[in-house]
Amino acid sequence: MRKNVSQHIAYIAIVGHDFIMCFCVRTELIIYVQQRANTGIMSRVTTSDLLTHISSATVKQSLTTQLAVSAAIPRCGMTPEQLKVYMDNPPAGYWNRSFYYPVSE
Repeated sequence: MRKNVSQHIAYIAIVGHDFIMCFCVRTELIIYVQQRANTGIMSRVTTSDLLTHISSATVKQSLTTQLAVSAAIPRCGMTPEQLKVYMDNPPAGYWNRSFYYPVSE
């Protein structure tokens, strides 16, 4: 990717486990990448940019052969503003009272 980046592991979990043979079937690894600007400010690399890099032919091949990566799936959260808009407007098909009841508790 770039020279001024740092990779961070946010979460590791065993997704599948074979209890009879006692080995991990699959592991989920959540990472994020930070980039240092020329000014020294650190910012996260966007999920779409990271996925584009990971999906490139050479990187994908090396991840598959060397680390046995089976899939790269992007995950992203909502900003506080997006979450407020979502919570203020229930999705179609939800009864307002049933949508807001868990929020009130």
